[in-house]
Amino acid sequence: MSKLSERMSKPQPAGTPPLAQVKIDEYLRQVPGWEHRDGVICKTYSFKNYYEAMAFVNMVAWVAHREDHHPDMQVGCLEHALCGRHLDERFHLRGEDRIPLPDLKEDRIFAGQVIAAYGRNYLVETGDGRQYACFPRGKRSTVACGDRVMFAQTAEEQGVIEAVDPRSTLFSRSAAQRQKLIAANVSQLAIVVAAEPSFSEELINRCLVAAEYQDMRTLILLNKCDLKEAAQAALARLEPYAQAGYRLVQLSALEGAGALRPLLAREATVLVGQSGMGKSTIINALFPDARVATREISVFLASGRHTTTQARLYRLDADSTLIDCPGLQEFGLHHLSQQDIEAGFVEFRSFLGHCRFQNCRHLSEPGCALTQAALDGAIHPRRLDMFRRISRAESGH
Repeated sequence: MSKLSERMSKPQPAGTPPLAQVKIDEYLRQVPGWEHRDGVICKTYSFKNYYEAMAFVNMVAWVAHREDHHPDMQVGCLEHALCGRHLDERFHLRGEDRIPLPDLKEDRIFAGQVIAAYGRNYLVETGDGRQYACFPRGKRSTVACGDRVMFAQTAEEQGVIEAVDPRSTLFSRSAAQRQKLIAANVSQLAIVVAAEPSFSEELINRCLVAAEYQDMRTLILLNKCDLKEAAQAALARLEPYAQAGYRLVQLSALEGAGALRPLLAREATVLVGQSGMGKSTIINALFPDARVATREISVFLASGRHTTTQARLYRLDADSTLIDCPGLQEFGLHHLSQQDIEAGFVEFRSFLGHCRFQNCRHLSEPGCALTQAALDGAIHPRRLDMFRRISRAESGH
């Protein structure tokens, strides 16, 4: 149940006589929904789900802007807290392309979730299952698959995204001049590798660092395990990640992916991997109608593209989603600091801060605690090598 409280007056002065407060409380008990809480007169609204609550907030924000009145809103919706946000913030995306608030009709404002993204084309699904092809305002888009948005309907099945709700997480990669948003509001990362063809360990490490930066849980899925000899060799390569505490899941998607379902339950998972690892086979095993849905979305967005070029959100059930994104060949971490990258190697954390030199980069400096930990077997040497390779690449040294 989502609840929303609107503060309708300023807190009472500290010296307010108790009798006056008692009279206020007696009066408010006669008015349904209103209460006197901590010196503030409040009204609480309850909604069945997130979308109803957001539609109400959007409508209040629109009326408040029109009437030049800005009540203090406090909203709590499951894990997506919007406490203390000024209502005007909900109406425009961040950036330099803000425009004056348009004249929106009250019955044309909707809340929904982005379930497919390709370029500047987005498919947004509302709480009742309706879908709209939407575009963001301005020249630059800061919308990702999984975002919860407010949009204004412009035609029967079209709309313009006016605002993006605060995110619980944002999984992204970046180069020096550009950031690529992959998925928003995800709680878990699933990295797909395969017994064949060979996979990139550096890509795995980069994805793990990005997930740790967002405090996401992580699974490493080893696909094509029906290839016994190749699977054993792949498992040996993945031993450093098991040693670091990451969960490894073996499967053959051609034989089914039912064993994955319990691991995806009550999670918002983003599925990543290189091309050829079998991501599409996993999706098709979990969602038999995925091919049909992809063709329909391609037509709906007029992109003519397929799963390899668009991010797509699938719903396992009411509480579980899976975002499939295009195959990755590189994963830049330019948006992270050296300290963020260090902390992204989870087994390093207990050793950080114990080097001889405070500014140790853990490359070749004497007295490095990470180097000693690797010699002692507390850190797998390949993980330290991967950290050094990534650190040099991102710092340019």
